Amino acid sequence: MPLAAHPQGLDAETLINAPWPSLKAEAPHASLKTAVSRLRKWLDCPDAARVAEGRVSPHPQRVSTDVAAFEQVAQAGSAEAAVVLQQATMQA
Repeated sequence: MPLAAHPQGLDAETLINAPWPSLKAEAPHASLKTAVSRLRKWLDCPDAARVAEGRVSPHPQRVSTDVAAFEQVAQAGSAEAAVVLQQATMQA
């Protein structure tokens, strides 16, 4: 479940249960914390992923995704721009 596909973020429990559904206690929480830490280091951006109020989300000013760009254009009501952006993404 790619975090980049969810610009508004995901519930931490959803992220934990995707790769570690059968694990209980603190092990999955520690694994999620490690994964977020590694993501921040890999992107060389300490605030690339935000963890707050039980949700994990990409920082909108630090991380850009084609999903977020598409949603922004679509919400602005520009169907033509959304189609152009989607086509450009598929060609990349």
